[in-house]
Formats: sequence, structure tokens, C-alpha cells
Amino acid sequence: MRSIALWLFAVTILALCGACRARCVRDGGAPERMARGAPDAVAPAKPRTIDDYREAHVAALFRGIDDPDTIVDWAYVTALLEAMDQDGGHGFGRGFTKYGPILSDEEQERIGSAVHRALPRKRGPALIAAIDTAARLQWDRGPAFREAVLRAWPDTETNMREWLLSQSWPTLRDPRFTPLLRHEIERLREHVTPWHVDDVPTLALKRLVDLEPEEARAIVLTDIARKAPRYGGVALTALPDEHLDAVDANFRRPVEELTHWSFDMEKHARLAERYGGPETLAVARKLLDMPGRGADTRLLRIVMRHDREDAFRRMAKALATRDPKEPHRHRMVLREVLASNWIGRARYWDDDAAAFVRGYLDDPDERVASDAAALLKDHEAR
Repeated sequence: MRSIALWLFAVTILALCGACRARCVRDGGAPERMARGAPDAVAPAKPRTIDDYREAHVAALFRGIDDPDTIVDWAYVTALLEAMDQDGGHGFGRGFTKYGPILSDEEQERIGSAVHRALPRKRGPALIAAIDTAARLQWDRGPAFREAVLRAWPDTETNMREWLLSQSWPTLRDPRFTPLLRHEIERLREHVTPWHVDDVPTLALKRLVDLEPEEARAIVLTDIARKAPRYGGVALTALPDEHLDAVDANFRRPVEELTHWSFDMEKHARLAERYGGPETLAVARKLLDMPGRGADTRLLRIVMRHDREDAFRRMAKALATRDPKEPHRHRMVLREVLASNWIGRARYWDDDAAAFVRGYLDDPDERVASDAAALLKDHEAR
């Protein structure tokens, strides 16, 4: 029994010594060096702060941008901004829109350039997300972005194609996109696009005018000659011509037929404003002289294109007419004829137009007076 007790005592002493030595080594060296204050002794590690953890988190997120399969979408950017915020990610002081947080110029440059550099390495869904994020951050530029879009195009969704063709075309303008545009144009088939809608086939046709002007011209002329043109306005008005006989031909029909303004005739009226000759002017005047048609702004714009004096006279008559059946019709005249429109900014605005509008600043109809003031303010600010 005594030998067992001595053995247990010895084991306990050895265990305590081992623990002591391990602690000394962990704290920087052997006991004797620590006691002497040796110069090579290592002080205990400094505790990490919240800022240290935040910076490490930010660094990890930036490394994630470089990963080929990490999806860097707008949610990822929002998380990165929260990590970068000095207030611990609460975003105090940061502005927000319905699309998400507002980035400073420095943040946009730092994050956008990182996403742009990662484009060549991205693949699959991560590539599509990176293209979208780069475009949102205004980094849709350079060969890297163009090559990424070419790789990803077959897998992109309709809304992304619309965005790329409308907003990123200066970067994407490349002959290699020609077969892709042709494919999108053919997808329209029998579908008819409203005038003001910029869908993918319409935008593709507009961009084909840049790459293959003669091919695109033939498609546009064929469509204009239809009773119901299929493509939207931005494509049908993209030709450089000031006058097209095909547009005049659409108005060579009985005036009675043209009085039934349908979806199709809406397009023909817009085309007459863009390409129409004197023949369309004569038809527009006949229609405006019919009962209840004097305030039709589609027709007034056709007259404005060819005969401004007559147009101002007809506008004054329309503004003076208060139709009880359509009490708001006259209120549309100033803005819809003289404001910036789909053909071009301030197409019909000049000193004569400004003088005409000033005459309505004190109009008894507050809506008309308000539109007059807004038009003058809008054009004086340019």
C-alpha cells in the first residue's frame, strides 16, 4: 500500500511539472528565460478588436468575388457594403433607393473593378450574375465585359438581354454579335410589339442597323409596309432617312378608315411624324378638321413637322376647346407636342415654341398653367 501511494505521488508531481512547462512555452519560452526577462521572450498576443474582425470579413468577401463559382449578385454587394460600413453594418448615413443601397464613388470603383477583373474566370450562373453586377456598377466596359457577354448570351434571360442591348451597346458593338441579333429578330414571328415597348427583338433590330445597315434597312422597310408593323418604335425610326415613300403609302386610304385609330394606326401616325412627306400632312389636316379630333396630339405632331405656324394655330384652338366628353384632352396638348419625345429631345422646341408656351402661364386651368411652367423650366435648365 505504501509503495502504491508513493507511486501516485510521483505521477502527480510529474503531471504538474509538465503542465507548468507547457504553459511557460506557450507564454514565450522556458521558465528561466521568462524569469530573466530574456530579450527573445514573446509577449502575449494582443486581443482582436471588432474592426479586426470587420476587415477580415471584408477581405474574405473580396476574395469570394474572385472565385469562379461564387455568385456575386446585388445581395452579395449589399452584404459587402454592410461589412465595409464603419457602424457595424447598420448603414446609418447611407442612402437607399428601391433598388438597394447607394454607393459612393470610391465604393463603386473598388467593388466594380473587382467584379470586372473576375469576369474572365467566372462560369455558369456566377458569370451571368457578375455581368449583371458589373453593368449595375457601370463597369460594363472593355474587352473583358464584351467577351463575358458573348460567352454567357445563350444562358441570359430576357430582361438582361434588354438591359445589355439598350444600356451596354457601346461596349458590345462587335460583328460577332450579328448572328445573335439575327436570332433575336426572328424570334418575334407573328407577335406585335407596342410602339413604346423596347423588347429584345426590337432592340436587336435597332442594333443591327449599326452592324449591317442594308440588311436591317430591308427588314424595317418590310415591316413599315405592313398594315400592322411588328417591331417597336426605336427600331422602326432608326433609319437615317428623312422621308420614306412606304410611310406615305400607308396614308393612301380613305380618311374614314383612318378615323378608326387602332393599335396599328398608332404606329402609322408615329411613323408619319418621323418619315412622312407632304401627303401625310394633308391627311393629318383632314383628320384634325373632323369633329372631336382637333386635340389629337399624334396628328398635331405631324403638322408640326411640316408647318409650324399652322401647328401653333391648331394647338391654340385645341387648348381653347373644353370638350365636356373628354375634359382632360386639351391638357395633353402642350406637353405631348412640345416636350422631349421619342424622336429626339426637344425636337420642336425653339424661341417660337417658348413664346407660345409663355402665353399659358396664367391659364385658368391649373394643369395647363403648370405644364407651361414645367416646360419652360425644363428647357431653360439645358
